[in-house]
Amino acid sequence: MANSLDLKTKILRVAALAGAGFCLAATPPEPAPPPRVRQVGPDEFLVGDVRLDRSTRSLGFPAEVNLTDRVLEYALVTHQGKTHESLLRTAVDPKDVHVAALLLGAIASAELGDTNKTVRPPARSRVTVDIEWRSDGAQRTNRLEDWMGLGTKISQTLTNRLKRMDWIYTGSTVVQGHFIAQEEGSIISLIRDPGALINNPGVDRDDDDIHYADPERAAKKGTLVTVRLRFMTETDAEKSGSPPK
Repeated sequence: MANSLDLKTKILRVAALAGAGFCLAATPPEPAPPPRVRQVGPDEFLVGDVRLDRSTRSLGFPAEVNLTDRVLEYALVTHQGKTHESLLRTAVDPKDVHVAALLLGAIASAELGDTNKTVRPPARSRVTVDIEWRSDGAQRTNRLEDWMGLGTKISQTLTNRLKRMDWIYTGSTVVQGHFIAQEEGSIISLIRDPGALINNPGVDRDDDDIHYADPERAAKKGTLVTVRLRFMTETDAEKSGSPPK
């Protein structure tokens, strides 16, 4: 009972902070709507269409494979986002993803590091990304990186795989009262984008012509998937080591 009350208190606090962040306008904003949060299990909650699991420190939500045949700048955007250059797309609300991440204790980091250098995310800003889907009647799970490769714009031939890494939870930013992830629909970015909720920490983030889907590993266009974000504790981060160089 105490844990439930604690989480309800946290929900209200996070909603108040998020509402303030989303509404930093010059004129007095309308009161922020109450958070769309409901408990669906002992450790599970729905924040809009985002399922939060406290026991695994994870978020899950539906998406679909959007593009696999061209250079990509994003791994995941909304239907209103940059779908012409994203591997996946989703109908979930970026604000709901952000509120759910904050409820799990994630700390947004605006530090994207120097150009052409790998950045090491702070412990509680680290997140792993899994893709879950069904193929031939079997449930499958891959790290997002397993579906991606690096290549050249001219040949569009993969020359390297995208190494497994801990992504940076940047939490987007607010500009003139507008929450940019909501405005632009950017959730997971392969290139340097402070407006996205999640950023790539690798040196490859500063080249927007080299990211491709791996045709031998990625599911086909139109495949329905679940995106699973797992947020780290300080102990988890110590075990995971540094992002790839």
